[in-house]
Amino acid sequence: MYLPLQSLFVFNKTPVYSIQIISMTLGKIKAKITKFYSKNYEKNMNNLAEILTTKSFKP
Repeated sequence: MYLPLQSLFVFNKTPVYSIQIISMTLGKIKAKITKFYSKNYEKNMNNLAEILTTKSFKP
């Protein structure tokens, strides 16, 4: 993830805690995305298992 130079200058003026807040927020977003994708992945795998185990399925 690349930050524009302007934001780096802002970081120099702001106290450390603001950077911590930013990284925490990014962490939360990342966690939400991974949770969402893993949930959908599980659902898709279950659907696939159901399809494969039904008698109507012919490869």
